[in-house]
Amino acid sequence: MLDTNYFKDHKIMESIADRVHDSVIVTTSNTESPGPLIVYVNPAFCKKTGYSPDEVIGESPRMLQGPATERKVLDRLKENLKNNEPFHGSTVNYRKNGSPYVVSWNIDKFWSELYQDYFYISIQKETTREYELDRLNHTMIDSLPDGIIGIDFNYNILSMNPASHDILGCDEDIDISSCSFLDIIDFDGSNTNKPFTDLIERVVDQGISVDSYQDILARKDGEYLWVEVKAQPMFMSSDSKSGGLITIRNISDQKDFEKKMWNAANQDELTRAYNRHFAIDVMHKHTRETKQQGTPLSLIYFDIDNFKTFNDVHGHGVGDEVLKTVVNSVNGRIRKNDYLIRWGGEEFLIILPSETIKTADIIANSIRKQIGDLSIDKDSIGFVESHPTNITISAGVSEFQKDESFETWIERADERLMKAKKKGKNNVVSFDSNEAG
Repeated sequence: MLDTNYFKDHKIMESIADRVHDSVIVTTSNTESPGPLIVYVNPAFCKKTGYSPDEVIGESPRMLQGPATERKVLDRLKENLKNNEPFHGSTVNYRKNGSPYVVSWNIDKFWSELYQDYFYISIQKETTREYELDRLNHTMIDSLPDGIIGIDFNYNILSMNPASHDILGCDEDIDISSCSFLDIIDFDGSNTNKPFTDLIERVVDQGISVDSYQDILARKDGEYLWVEVKAQPMFMSSDSKSGGLITIRNISDQKDFEKKMWNAANQDELTRAYNRHFAIDVMHKHTRETKQQGTPLSLIYFDIDNFKTFNDVHGHGVGDEVLKTVVNSVNGRIRKNDYLIRWGGEEFLIILPSETIKTADIIANSIRKQIGDLSIDKDSIGFVESHPTNITISAGVSEFQKDESFETWIERADERLMKAKKKGKNNVVSFDSNEAG
């Protein structure tokens, strides 16, 4: 029969255990059936579980188990005790009233000189609140639309929420324990996403936080996303690094919306050429740069010859198609940093940064010839036969002068456009008598 006063002679140990805030349980070391039996519990255990010492001494610790107690944890406990190894684990125990609580506990074996026998001592800490907070945090993080990724100082992934897999295009069943974040970003070794790898290296290696970085991210599946990245280093101490926390947000919809709003404010709705409002801003910017830096800046002012005929004879639908056809043709000829602007009606401006008037004259004539050679499907857009159907343009060209306003610059190009019209249309006038030809 088990002596219920077994531990009363261990006055010092009992005195210490009675003052510990965590639960302390001492059991016999017998692993055969019925297994270890409780010989001592401290007051903290009684307060936590609702059991009195008399109710538990002589009983198996299994009395604390219930439906939610994890079998795999108990199997590991049994294996550790069998091999005389210390144990640390966490699972669900039950109080006397049947309510569950999460407990984290350590079990170790010790030798009693007094009783010449081995015993197990278990220190148990209730972690229900910590467990619930951890579960709440994981639930919140898993439900976020933003990717949350934790990495160590070797860039190995410690955690990834579901949104991270979706944004980066990773398989959901990827084994993150063997993955480097840099390998996931640079998935094909092409350095396509080098700005992102450089950013993360700077965060981890130099301890520099990134409040917001926006760029296009290439995914493994071939898609491209606009993303915003925020990252901050994590430190174990003031002089040692431990990794970083990365937040990635898919802002593609936001960028698409911003682009649509920008287009609505700055582009002509029919032709998608830039509008007059945008042109004023561009001319202010480039004329200021020309005055400051002395770089050339030229302008082509053109309109579509006989455009009123297209509208009056063939109809406004045909006139609209002619406008769009001309814009598409010009856009195919000019550079990305040039600006095609619908100035009004059938009148257009082409702003040519860093180009002299001689080059602008060559470009204007090239565009004139290109439009004159356009092949139009007359039937599909409703041309009326027996009326002229060829499209031509007339243009005036001018180079900005440092001592003038952009209004004067445009007026000079407009005057040359009128001269081109008087010469019989389908012409370009670029030089006055006081300018080199």
